[in-house]
Amino acid sequence: MTIVALPADLGIESATDLKQLLLPAVHVDAEVQLDGLAVSRLHCASLQLLAAFVMARSQGNRPTRITASQTLTQALGLLGLDALLDDATTTSVH
Repeated sequence: MTIVALPADLGIESATDLKQLLLPAVHVDAEVQLDGLAVSRLHCASLQLLAAFVMARSQGNRPTRITASQTLTQALGLLGLDALLDDATTTSVH
């Protein structure tokens, strides 16, 4: 399993950094766990990147798991992205 630790701040100004963080894990065949327990601030652009990452992995039949902070879980739900991510992920709230 590959673990990708998401930073606490996923504001719009960090979207490019998030893309660079996720890019190497897109084609990893083993399960990738996105550790989002530290996320305390985020922007829609970051959520779009996370959704695109999960969708790309799902299309390649590559498993992805997300452990999410309450902030991340609430944002996913608010924007309706929890349903999109549920197909490919297991979300844990801590």
